[in-house]
Amino acid sequence: TAPPSPTTGKRESPEERPIDHVRGNAVVPLSVPAEHALQKIAILYAAAEFHRVTIREIAELVPAERNLDTLVHCAQLAGHFTHHTGSLLAIAQIAAACDHFCPDMSRLAELVVRRLSGTLDMVRLAKELASGPTAEDRARILAEIDHLDATADFATLREASDRQHSL
Repeated sequence: TAPPSPTTGKRESPEERPIDHVRGNAVVPLSVPAEHALQKIAILYAAAEFHRVTIREIAELVPAERNLDTLVHCAQLAGHFTHHTGSLLAIAQIAAACDHFCPDMSRLAELVVRRLSGTLDMVRLAKELASGPTAEDRARILAEIDHLDATADFATLREASDRQHSL
């Protein structure tokens, strides 16, 4: 007998995907890009080392069909890294609620795991980007992101991952 699922508590056969309910609960059929994003997140969920509940919560944001690349990236990071998952979920939620395309959200998600502290700054900046800033405010936000990037504890995701696995 299969052990209970860590996310649903039900006994699921290996071929059942726990996030299939997202597709079934969508008010309207998912678009092709949203369906692809959901498929990628399902693969990440199956391979995740950590935080499957968070990945499932991110999958539930896919029907919003906004900033799908950011949602997939946040799910990938949550499944690999052991820290700052709450901030990754917050950025995914902000990206899904944002009414415009915002490619800088993925960069903020990476900074969450490349820094050992200050993740609430990344969440704050995500909110500011989502609010539809003026050109002047956007320039200030991007300058702050550049500064956070330049002062990150880890220069790359690979370096952050290597450090995590060495602990």
